[in-house]
Amino acid sequence: MSIYASHDVTALLESVANHSERGLFACMVPHRGSAYDSGQFLVVGRATNGWGARHTQFTLAALRDPVERARLAEASAQYHHPLDWVNEYSRWSAFWRVARGVAAGVGATEGAGSAWPERLAWSNIYKIAPANRGNPSDALADAQLAPGAALLGHEIATLSPRWVLFLVGCGAQDDWF
Repeated sequence: MSIYASHDVTALLESVANHSERGLFACMVPHRGSAYDSGQFLVVGRATNGWGARHTQFTLAALRDPVERARLAEASAQYHHPLDWVNEYSRWSAFWRVARGVAAGVGATEGAGSAWPERLAWSNIYKIAPANRGNPSDALADAQLAPGAALLGHEIATLSPRWVLFLVGCGAQDDWF
């Protein structure tokens, strides 16, 4: 179940529609594990570093079409993917290894065993990033800063986590802090 309505995502998509960068991009919305309860643990990263959900991938030029933008907003808002893949991925992902360690350290995953990711929620500061790999350019990051901040505030208010861990590094995202 998504925490967004499609109109929540529309402003985000509009914010990047006039950029000239080429390639496929993806819109990532927050994910809640199947055992996530309010008051649990939210981990926030910088961007997805690739996202395989084909129905939420697009070119920035396609966002200039209001019909396509509305379709993508709806697809993105309704997209849900369980976090069961995180356990396998954490073997080579420092992001997920740190998230697991901190979540365990505060007791958010106590007794979960290998199902620990299902106790978390996950989001990113930059919701729109290259679909294949990497973070958004500084210009693309700046363009989505205001609507992204509003969405992150909505996520935190809706998810009501007891703990929020930001694993965002430094660089263009310094504007957030």
